[in-house]
Amino acid sequence: TINDKPVAYVYETGGKYFANNFRYRKLDPKNEADQTVLGEGTTIYYKYTPFKSPVNFSIENMDNIKSDIEWLYSGNAYVKMGDGIYSHNLALASYYLLAQQDASKLYYREKVSSVGEIGDNGGSGTVYESATEKNITVEIMGTKKAPAKGLDLSGILSGLASGSVDLSSLEYQTTYDPTNPAHCDMDLYLREEGAEGQYIVPVSDPDYGYKDNITLMAQYCRDVMVRVTGNIEEVKLQATENAYDTTLYVYTGSGYVSYDEDTPGHNLESTAYYIKKCGYVAQYAEVFTENPDDVHCTTNLDFKIIGELEREHSSKVLCLLADKTINDMNSAISEATIADFMDVTPGTIFDDEKISGATLNNLGIVLTDVLSGVTIDQLLTWANISSIQPAVREALKGVTLSKFFSSLEYANGAIQINMSKLFS
Repeated sequence: TINDKPVAYVYETGGKYFANNFRYRKLDPKNEADQTVLGEGTTIYYKYTPFKSPVNFSIENMDNIKSDIEWLYSGNAYVKMGDGIYSHNLALASYYLLAQQDASKLYYREKVSSVGEIGDNGGSGTVYESATEKNITVEIMGTKKAPAKGLDLSGILSGLASGSVDLSSLEYQTTYDPTNPAHCDMDLYLREEGAEGQYIVPVSDPDYGYKDNITLMAQYCRDVMVRVTGNIEEVKLQATENAYDTTLYVYTGSGYVSYDEDTPGHNLESTAYYIKKCGYVAQYAEVFTENPDDVHCTTNLDFKIIGELEREHSSKVLCLLADKTINDMNSAISEATIADFMDVTPGTIFDDEKISGATLNNLGIVLTDVLSGVTIDQLLTWANISSIQPAVREALKGVTLSKFFSSLEYANGAIQINMSKLFS
């Protein structure tokens, strides 16, 4: 589902998704099946403790630098903002520590034994001791992929003597660690392995390594009437076994009505019977198949519909005007929303509730209002831009378009981003 609505995935050049043999599934501690994966949870308490610096990238300060970098790359780094809130903004923390060599605003979570020790700004969270035996990770700086190796600072620390610090080889420690207090309130992901093409995953997620795969587009599902055949008892049974809707329908020529055994026309040999499914009627160009006689659309639901289309659904605008008189046309068009005119595709600019609910007359005003508060990450999603570093995308996730441009500065012949202003 997307936005709590069922979707089907259809073939589309330049689509936002592709079929993969594994996925990272976010676990829900309230879900019974996920509780089995996580095991029993334990409440822990923590307080915020300052980094050991002042930062001095020198061999004499090796111990302090070592601990600072370990906290940063394990995700246990927080920036104390002007309002006193400890922000889990690793991009800003990295900027202060590595670029500015200033750790005066940086803190890490330190586990304490009781609620009385958390201080004014500490807190609590839940950890799962047995979850370390599973393939569970957290997302740090845009990646959920487990690191290929453990944290190795030997090369970095040895470079301190010559004044060179290279952190490009470090991988964030995304493997779930119940001893790390930063993980106690982070989303947990289980890597699930499956058959080739079993999972539908985003092209833009670098953890899946998209490389010229066949792409898919998500389409919101709607009610689809599927014809069933057999004698009356057989079609009744098929309706009863239909989890989505157990009603048996009859097509009367003007529409679908519930089957009524006392209606003579519902029991004729020529009567066509239908059951209602949740699905999407794909156009031929949206279907990928090696056999043109086996036209079907892959969905993330529990069924596929394979067969001949008897009655194609009309476009939204025709449905809008179907029962209107000539005199009603003007008001119908002027009062209709964007969603009345088109089938909204998930993940596009029209999938925004304000935009899809706008009329043609006020669309310009609504677009201006939406774009004034849109985030960079949302723009990247709408434009289906995936060629961006995961850490950069994660850092800009909550940054609005106006905030981004107001943080740009021209200095020394180059355009630069003022990180402090960007996240202020």
